[in-house]
Amino acid sequence: MRMMPYLLLTALSVFVLTNPSASGAAPGKVGETFPTFSGKDVMTGEAIDLAGLRGKVVLVDFWATWCPPCRAAVPELRELQEKFGGKGLEIVSISLDRVEAPLKKYVQDNKMTWKHIFDKGGKLANQYSVRQIPTVFVVGRDGKLIASNPHGASLRKAIRTGLKQTYVAAPSPADTGEVVSPVAPPAAEPTVEPVADPAPLTEADEARAKRWLAIAEGMRQNGNTRLARKYADKLVNDYPQTREARLAGVILKALPE
Repeated sequence: MRMMPYLLLTALSVFVLTNPSASGAAPGKVGETFPTFSGKDVMTGEAIDLAGLRGKVVLVDFWATWCPPCRAAVPELRELQEKFGGKGLEIVSISLDRVEAPLKKYVQDNKMTWKHIFDKGGKLANQYSVRQIPTVFVVGRDGKLIASNPHGASLRKAIRTGLKQTYVAAPSPADTGEVVSPVAPPAAEPTVEPVADPAPLTEADEARAKRWLAIAEGMRQNGNTRLARKYADKLVNDYPQTREARLAGVILKALPE
């Protein structure tokens, strides 16, 4: 008799999946960077890329509509979405259903208003060595694993831990004005003469000062002393009358020589 791709065994609270062809690696330990994945939202057709969700706490949920424990967990996921969705939580459910149509109907009927990927053939499940469903991972704002398969109070604690994290994205070339080159040495930093009698700030000036302060502090936290000093200096020289310039002075004093 030919072996089915998945052998389903009913457990106390999970369905165990046995896939003879699985070759994926474990998703790593808590505190390590969680391997990225990409897919298409089965409901909207939009692309989903885990790397593009940096800055948010991501709950990755492997499940299926034919799995009773998975269906029993839907109300809890819906509650988490309602409570934390506006605070930085992103839920991505990855379905191991064999047919897409019943999945879409179930998601719509049960008001599961988060992201959904149809994992046809179990490719992503194999990638993350998922052996039972439901399986849940909580990934922090920095892309590192916070918890593996937490439930109930442990799941909520992991989400709250992630939401408390501070994440500052690296500035884009448009923000820094730099041309990234793997070969050429970094260009010399321009010197900016202090303004003796600064003109009143416009709204654009105020927004720019706040953005430069955020970049300077983010670079300081990430250990990029050169960029932190650059933006703090620009603040002090260009907008010396602002509160942001005074805070930039504090950042400059804290930077190593």
